[in-house]
Amino acid sequence: MKWFRRFRQTLTRKNIARITYATLKWGDNHVPFGLRSGLGVLFLIGGVLWFLPIVGIWMLPLGVALIALDIPWSRHRVHDWMVTLKATAESAPTPPGGSQSPETRK
Repeated sequence: MKWFRRFRQTLTRKNIARITYATLKWGDNHVPFGLRSGLGVLFLIGGVLWFLPIVGIWMLPLGVALIALDIPWSRHRVHDWMVTLKATAESAPTPPGGSQSPETRK
């Protein structure tokens, strides 16, 4: 069960944002137009089967986002979300003493 505890510790908001951003960026840059929607549908099916060990409910928003990349009027919203995900993934950790750094508290 050590591996499970270690796995749970790596599931932080920052890591999830990093993986989601990388997946969407890869899908946007490398997967062709129609295939991206098919991949999104597969993610949605995997999200519906959330009770199985590998797939999970995390696949639902990712599948919707991959499909939305193929819809012209919703593409910009996914790109805005990707900017937010990138900022979350690259954000500096909060210092142990609070939300301000020691230099700004003086």
